[in-house]
Amino acid sequence: MLFIANWLVIIVFWFFAIRSWRNGQRRLAIACGALWITGRIWLPGSGVNGGLLFIVVAAILCLILLYADLVHRTLPATNKANAEQLLQQQEDSGK
Repeated sequence: MLFIANWLVIIVFWFFAIRSWRNGQRRLAIACGALWITGRIWLPGSGVNGGLLFIVVAAILCLILLYADLVHRTLPATNKANAEQLLQQQEDSGK
């Protein structure tokens, strides 16, 4: 079961890292990728539960990327709506 969880976390992490890169959030993708690589190298050798600790750290990084993707997908619509409202207000004040 732990083997499946490990692969699931890895696949989801890299999916959202690549998606963040394509969405223009390159700094976030690089930072999370660097933390993932550091954790992959350092944590399994740090003790008995190092592999399990790496899965937890990778899952937390997945949550960060998932939340950033969620925010990125909801904010542009809000900004577009605000810009349209501002245009409408300017047109109404000019009349």
